[in-house]
Amino acid sequence: MMGILVHREVIVPRLHPSLAAARVTEPQDMWMGLFYGERRIGFVHWSTTPETRDDDPGYRLRFQARMSLPVMGAGVAVALEGGGWQSALLGLREFDVSFRSGDQDMRILGTVEKDRIRGTVETGGETTPLELPVAGGLSLGSGMGLSSMSMPPLSPGETVYVETFDPTTMSVGRAKLEAVEKAALTVGGQAVETVLINTTIGGMTTRAWVNDKQEVVRAETPFGLNLERIDPRDALTPLSDDEQVDMVQRLAVVPTGSRPVRDAVRMRIRVDGVPGELLPPDGPAQRRNGSEYLLEQLAPPAPDGETEMITGPEAERHLRTDAFITVDNPKIRELAAEITGQEEDLWTRALRVHDWVHQNIEKTATMSMPSAVEVLRTRQGDCNEHSVLFAALARAAGVPARIAIGLAWSEALSAFGYHAWVEVYAGRWIPMDPTFGQPTVDATHLKLFDGSLEEWPRLLGYVGNLKIEVLEVEGP
Repeated sequence: MMGILVHREVIVPRLHPSLAAARVTEPQDMWMGLFYGERRIGFVHWSTTPETRDDDPGYRLRFQARMSLPVMGAGVAVALEGGGWQSALLGLREFDVSFRSGDQDMRILGTVEKDRIRGTVETGGETTPLELPVAGGLSLGSGMGLSSMSMPPLSPGETVYVETFDPTTMSVGRAKLEAVEKAALTVGGQAVETVLINTTIGGMTTRAWVNDKQEVVRAETPFGLNLERIDPRDALTPLSDDEQVDMVQRLAVVPTGSRPVRDAVRMRIRVDGVPGELLPPDGPAQRRNGSEYLLEQLAPPAPDGETEMITGPEAERHLRTDAFITVDNPKIRELAAEITGQEEDLWTRALRVHDWVHQNIEKTATMSMPSAVEVLRTRQGDCNEHSVLFAALARAAGVPARIAIGLAWSEALSAFGYHAWVEVYAGRWIPMDPTFGQPTVDATHLKLFDGSLEEWPRLLGYVGNLKIEVLEVEGP
């Protein structure tokens, strides 16, 4: 999940009020240092080159990004690179993006044809088709450096809206681009005249300062990830020890009130700091009363009890395959059948999948965009990897499953950390946590929403804002 937060937050897409205004007429080559607060954690490098195709004066984009973060005390390196071709008449036409972290890798490539993105996702030695509906004039945006960082010539007071495609989450969104004011900056020891432009996607706003060449010279994101022009030699200099920073600790939610305990069976909390539409919902194990929530560890269903199966669109949604929850992959289906055998009871099937994932996936700090087939190959990862693989295996075994995204208590952090677990349907929705090895989750889990990878950037509405007061705790 940390990887998705980082990628989504460095959002300085190449946005434009009209495709004609977006034309690149001269080659550009830019280096930006990537900082968390005041500390350098990596770099982003990209270049754009004019390239005409069939009398269409577009441009070729190439980019690469590197960063290193200690996550929960372990060093995690991330690499992102690729490129694309953008038409001055029609917008994004083709793209090829690769992501690597440790032993995990993923490649997303494809083309934009009229109102469709058609491509493939390559991971774990497997290839999965990708198809998304899109509007016209699409721009390659979001993700760490997935743009030329060349902005349109906007004057203070002007606002435009642009459709963007983010390969890191394989999602399409609408961005608002607003020129706020003129500002004089000092960058690299030199005075630079700029215009401040706010870019808003999914409710989160990044501030970018743009020079008279429409180049971004500095950018600031909502929770401390920043970019600034840097000399290539400085960008490539290895990070020193004091430039490392543990983002997980800094993003954790430290509660007030009573101290939670792992394996709590009941906990009552008050949630504050976010607007009403972002308050956590009622869920299988949490009941809401205004801003207060009663969290309880559910009792498991009786073995071999009568189970009413969900049907229709809801069942289809929680049994289907996608680019990350790769249900239809032969290796996933074969393993699911091996784990569950001839067992007919849904809850018993879910328990067998839980136990297999918890026992066979090594717990390691990872920054990745995991697919189930890739996790099956590497046999390692953190909560995202465990949850994605569990969801795929459960669905392949005929158990409706979904990924829950929220917070769970961490004794190591002495705080609530952002976390992912699963919910299965066995007569009713029941939360399970294969990372912690909890067949039914304890009462320290607070669900914010559910969904596959493309939903995870919604966490950005909570990061740095959500506050929790623990009113009552009942231990095991």
